Amino acid sequence: MDHLPIKLFDAKSNSNQIINEEIINIYVCGPTVYDELHIGNLRPILFYDLVVRTYETFGFNVKYVMNITDIDDKIIQRFQETKTHNNDFLDEIEYATFFANKFLNLFEIFNLRKPNNFPRVSENIEKIQQFLQEIITNDGGYYNDDNLFFDVSSLDDYGSLSKIKIEQNKISEKNITKIKKNEEDFVLWKKTTKGIKYDSPWGKGRPGWHSECSFFIYDLFDKQTISIHGGGIDLKFPHHENERSQFKIVTKKELAKIYSYVGHVMVNNEKMSKSKGNFFYISTLLKEYDVDVIKLFILFSNYKKPLNFNDDILQEYEKLLNKMNNLKNNVLNYLSIDEIQTIDFLTIRKNKKKYFFANQFLEYLAKDFSMQNNHSILIKLIKKINKDLKEKNKNKTEILINYQEFLFICKLINIFQ
Repeated sequence: MDHLPIKLFDAKSNSNQIINEEIINIYVCGPTVYDELHIGNLRPILFYDLVVRTYETFGFNVKYVMNITDIDDKIIQRFQETKTHNNDFLDEIEYATFFANKFLNLFEIFNLRKPNNFPRVSENIEKIQQFLQEIITNDGGYYNDDNLFFDVSSLDDYGSLSKIKIEQNKISEKNITKIKKNEEDFVLWKKTTKGIKYDSPWGKGRPGWHSECSFFIYDLFDKQTISIHGGGIDLKFPHHENERSQFKIVTKKELAKIYSYVGHVMVNNEKMSKSKGNFFYISTLLKEYDVDVIKLFILFSNYKKPLNFNDDILQEYEKLLNKMNNLKNNVLNYLSIDEIQTIDFLTIRKNKKKYFFANQFLEYLAKDFSMQNNHSILIKLIKKINKDLKEKNKNKTEILINYQEFLFICKLINIFQ
């Protein structure tokens, strides 16, 4: 078998890395479910779906986990605001569950490969508390003013992911709260009198945001370093930096071999903001554009760079989808359905010259998901098939081969599925 190793950019080492393991363990930070998801939330969901599909297509087994944050200050605040207007929800968990179900429904709408697990904070409170106790046992946490904090100075490499540096005893006093040892120390268990709270050895409260994903990785992947930890670029610091710190203080291991990040989504070259009126929910987008148009727009981009959202760009991908639909219709007018057989990864790799376009597509995927190059490959393939269809007495076999490649690519990027 041609393994065709997949290179993926690792933000910690600032280099492409190759993982060749029997099982590729992937954890992607999921949403905080206090509202409907917007287009910025959708980009990492679609990109890591492509990552998972690619590894599985290449013959790897994948364990894929994405959490749901259903206890958070934003949820509590939104629930309290909603409660003043109506009584649709009994409590914050019911409120969060409503939006969690909307999030889960997106996997059906976009026909995505569902993660193996969708762990939720509300269902793991006792286990999270046990994990926090492990941090304390390993001298990584301290209790002060009814809050439990992580001591960043307990690690000698805090900041190695985000490239920030802490300077003990050199931080200006005005920047340090009276209850923290270091400015970068963060809450593990939050004292609170507002919203949902739980009993704990440290008083009534709830878990700190940075602890949940660290615990889920620790718990669901048997305390082992995972292959890939992914999410939006805004999670690199402090969220992922603080996750890896907790995991490392407990296990003495690195949390992930690759830290992977997806860039922001911009709207007309400006950062999304409700105050600017350029904030788009996915549900709104689906009223204007086909699911496959949205997939093409998001996937055929440099995933690490900001993605500019505007109607002109989406309309271009609408034209591309129309070309793909027309191609299917034209081929089916030329070939019978019985003549069209599917091809798999191994067949393509064994016949590199015969399946030139599909092999090029696969090789660009293996080069850190170079989808801009793959956009060109797809366009060239469409043009070639259309050109051959117009030629009289064209060898039907060549059209069939190219169309098999087209269908393989469509399946891989999850179009027309």
